[in-house]
Amino acid sequence: MARIAFVAESSVQQKGSTQAEHLYRSTLFQRRRSYAIKTCSAWYILSTQHRLLKPDTVIQPYDTTLRHLDDTARFNWAQVVLQLMFQLSIKTYDTLIFLANPAYLHHLVPVLQARRYEIETPLAGMNVVKQIQWLTEVTQP
Repeated sequence: MARIAFVAESSVQQKGSTQAEHLYRSTLFQRRRSYAIKTCSAWYILSTQHRLLKPDTVIQPYDTTLRHLDDTARFNWAQVVLQLMFQLSIKTYDTLIFLANPAYLHHLVPVLQARRYEIETPLAGMNVVKQIQWLTEVTQP
């Protein structure tokens, strides 16, 4: 049984093209990334622009985030992300860890739960400050 993390993008990005895991510069993204690396066997980035990214995929900065999209566009985004997730050969006995705000989860999690995937959302109900505090505590050596 694998633990696979899905980490939401950040609007704070460095200049120039680089690997996706290094593009996003917010403290929250960095802490989510650390948690994913420490606790999961694989992890991916949920991106409004690119949908689903491997951390080592080289991309350019962009200025679109999911919170700028209406619900129909978020639904369409989620449908593409789900198709890409299913191509990863994730098994229903794997645990999917979502480190993202509710906008990213709204159209993804119900579909995955209906297909009987094990879902964890450890940051649910926490504001950004609490998320950073919790992630910092659980990722310290």
